[in-house]
Amino acid sequence: STVGNGTAILSAKQFGKEIAEYLISDKVDAVILTSTWGTCTRCGATIVKEIESHGIPVVHVCTITPISMTVGANRIVPAVAIPYPLGNPSLTREEEFRLRYNLVEKALDALSTEVTEQTIFED
Repeated sequence: STVGNGTAILSAKQFGKEIAEYLISDKVDAVILTSTWGTCTRCGATIVKEIESHGIPVVHVCTITPISMTVGANRIVPAVAIPYPLGNPSLTREEEFRLRYNLVEKALDALSTEVTEQTIFED
């Protein structure tokens, strides 16, 4: 976990490089990364770009998609809202399960989609 406002871009790049090395050694072939707030999205998108530079496709699930676009993430799935990117505590347990299931399904679809430019995978 990172805190965007406390993480310099160079540190986020280094985190991404180190994460990519672990992923490669563990034979992970795709990643879903989630960010919540604005600076967290900047940091997360930087990590996404670094992991992708090592040949691993990544989906960035985030609440503030323009920041992810500006940083340069390639596959972006809009999250629910700050501070609950993958949930909504006002929903029933069943409704929230369905919401989360659909978001993960969308992220998996994004991972299996070849992209040639930045893409936001919306409904």
